[in-house]
Amino acid sequence: MNQFLLTFFFSFLIFSLHAQNTNDDKITTLVNEGIDLHDASDYKGAIKKYQEVLELDSKNLLALAELALTYHITQKYADCINVCKKAIKHHKKNKQLVTVYVTYGNTLDIIGNTKKAKKIYKQGIKKFPNATMLYFNYGVTLAKLGDTEKSLECFQKSSQLNANHASSHYIQSLIASDLRMRVPAILAGWRFLILEPTGERAKIMQAGITNLMKGSAKKTGDNQVSITLNALMIEPRKENDFSMVEMIIDLSGASDLSEEVSDQTEEEKFVLKIEKICKMLADYKSNKGFYWEHFAPYFKKLYDAGHAEALAYLIQLSTNEKTIQTWMEKNGDKVDDFYKWSDNYEWK
Repeated sequence: MNQFLLTFFFSFLIFSLHAQNTNDDKITTLVNEGIDLHDASDYKGAIKKYQEVLELDSKNLLALAELALTYHITQKYADCINVCKKAIKHHKKNKQLVTVYVTYGNTLDIIGNTKKAKKIYKQGIKKFPNATMLYFNYGVTLAKLGDTEKSLECFQKSSQLNANHASSHYIQSLIASDLRMRVPAILAGWRFLILEPTGERAKIMQAGITNLMKGSAKKTGDNQVSITLNALMIEPRKENDFSMVEMIIDLSGASDLSEEVSDQTEEEKFVLKIEKICKMLADYKSNKGFYWEHFAPYFKKLYDAGHAEALAYLIQLSTNEKTIQTWMEKNGDKVDDFYKWSDNYEWK
């Protein structure tokens, strides 16, 4: 009798495990089909697949996360919020919840509940302090609320967590420029243009960065050039003080406006200006602030490795100038070497 019961128990266990594995396989298949339909813009079909999964497993996190995203894209915001709440309620600190918090916050932001979105992002960051997209989206929300400096801190954090996240550098550069942080805006802009050297955003960034690099020098008459000192150079910041670098930028700008004849082309002058700025970043170990600690070592070591010229031409690539395009065509090996170096750089 005991042997019969033992045999029955193991037979039942094997049957249960087989049924569970079959169910798991079906769920995986349905979720993948839903994702494929979503990617093909068949959102109605995707929603149906995710709902089939939830009929089999009402708390399946992947299905909930994907369903919330599809509801968000199809502007079914109330449904999206309800699904996000359900996922958060049942899964607490599961790492896959990161995307749910991002979707939840974005949805609240879109429907105008920006303050609630801020609360959701803060909750998500508390649970997942290393999630790039939570900091990035939180920064966007804070910018909408007018908390510019706090939003900049969020973009700094997201760029630190993922040095290859182009949008973090893009918005960071724009905000730093608005806050009259010229050199930080330039450094973040350079990094963005390394990651995204062409396209509409690159054109905007290239124009802005080039203007910042001209400095404050203005021609006031024949053989006369004036420089307007930034107030921050007189009363330096306690952190991210780049007053000496700003001075170099202004002096270079004054030199560009002089009447002196030069054998250098405009492109060669630009390379020289990049090199001067990078050289001035050598004191990164004795200066404080995010931009000294995070960006300055990268660009100083970039210069030391001989990649300043490649950087200069990449920054200008979106202009489609013939001289820039010609240099890129002839120096593909230099660009490749630069990107190999950059990809292997260990960010702090």
